[in-house]
Amino acid sequence: MRYTFLAFTVLAGFLSLASPSHAMETSACNTDPVYTRNMNGRAISAAYIRTQPCMTESAILATLPANAAIQIIGETDGWYKVQSGTTIGWVGARLIRVVNTPVIVTPVKPTTTTATTAFKKPIGVSERDFAKLRGRQWSLVQKLRNKVIIRPQAKGELYFVNKYGVLKQFAASQLATYLQLSTNGALTLKATTNERNVKLAWSTEGLEAPNGFKVVMATHANPIYPGDEYHYLTDASAREHLWEALEPGRTYHFRVCQYLSGSCGVYSNNIAVRISSKTGTPTPIVTANNGTIALTGYVGTGNVVLNWSVNNMISKDGFKIITATTANPVYPGNEYHYNPSADVRQDIWGGLSSGIHHFRVCEYKNGRCGVYSNDLVLITP
Repeated sequence: MRYTFLAFTVLAGFLSLASPSHAMETSACNTDPVYTRNMNGRAISAAYIRTQPCMTESAILATLPANAAIQIIGETDGWYKVQSGTTIGWVGARLIRVVNTPVIVTPVKPTTTTATTAFKKPIGVSERDFAKLRGRQWSLVQKLRNKVIIRPQAKGELYFVNKYGVLKQFAASQLATYLQLSTNGALTLKATTNERNVKLAWSTEGLEAPNGFKVVMATHANPIYPGDEYHYLTDASAREHLWEALEPGRTYHFRVCQYLSGSCGVYSNNIAVRISSKTGTPTPIVTANNGTIALTGYVGTGNVVLNWSVNNMISKDGFKIITATTANPVYPGNEYHYNPSADVRQDIWGGLSSGIHHFRVCEYKNGRCGVYSNDLVLITP
């Protein structure tokens, strides 16, 4: 098999350059001139501040929240050189709006994830090898998993091959999200009420959300996106949200998730709130079980073996073990095993078809699932 390493440049936008106002320097990424500027700006959406005015040879210094105020101190083709506190770097010009009024710059926090790791160039694959990838040829998957591939014969389409061999197509502008966004962190959600309004507040640990958050709500436990009602917060620094005008006399469930370009990554715990039928009377929070279930497993000989552990919870009615060929299977709705014992921590699935299978374990109570485990993906031969 032959791989071609292709140079890859993402154009962040095209702007007409005015005459240089001061000195001119040379960009380290390309040969375009860099002009000195003295302007004010605001971020149109959450954006990365980079060490260089390019995608393939730059590392991330910090995440600029949506609507954040910055100083523009330089410009090259498609990029602004910006300063926020002591952080100086480059942001795609299409993500910055120049404003004429003075702004108060709020310093950004340096990113705590892979800030010093430059993007790797995508690997070019032939259409023949791409077809093998889609067919889950495991030898090829092992060589290309956790890498970005490009299809030169298909107008440069980009895909990320995750560790399970699943292909995720994305636009060039989303390259940073798929290469550097961690989904191993945690979200912790709390809530308070005032009549028909619920104020939600959350904290993050080891987690970035440059695309913002989805606040999901339903009248059943563990709401999900897409599927249930939601509010979308594009601000990566958002940590609060007010959900207003809820119907009295009903119980609502809330979760917050890290938004990942069409779906959710990490979810918070589930919070259940009862809205009082009496106006003017604050309603106490009724929190759902805040325990967790951690699911692991492996592919054995002709079967799949699943093991899980629980923390800070007791599932007295046992567990539902659910599977589907799509992410985040649920009960009721997908195929499942039920074990009524609260002490069981293992389940074995046989007779599965070849391909990708998703598994989750949930706390079973009152005919529904409460706390869900993580989504475990296994590939059966």
